[in-house]
Amino acid sequence: MTDRFVAHRALCVQLHWLLPDAPWRHDVLHAHASEVSCPGQPVQLVLASEGVARRALALTRAASPRHPLARPQDIAGWHAPTYGHKEPAVSVLLSLTLSPGEVILTSEFTACESR
Repeated sequence: MTDRFVAHRALCVQLHWLLPDAPWRHDVLHAHASEVSCPGQPVQLVLASEGVARRALALTRAASPRHPLARPQDIAGWHAPTYGHKEPAVSVLLSLTLSPGEVILTSEFTACESR
């Protein structure tokens, strides 16, 4: 998925994905892209950005941060299949400070073989 838009001023935005409960990890591919993967899971996620002044990626499971930049919130890292029932999940939160001008955000889910 790719979002292209024009920021008319500097903005702070967040992109959030919720993944199944598993030991996900994130690796920095380069200054503008990160990969979130997990051995045994059938997908990996690559998050890329252009036109961004600053970015931080945090993984949180059941409101317990797995990354030093994460800010735990009561709802982060939980999945609620029904009202009043929470199950652990992994929250992927990409926090961005956008520069004025064209911005491109890409979330690429890729099927992969079990590792």
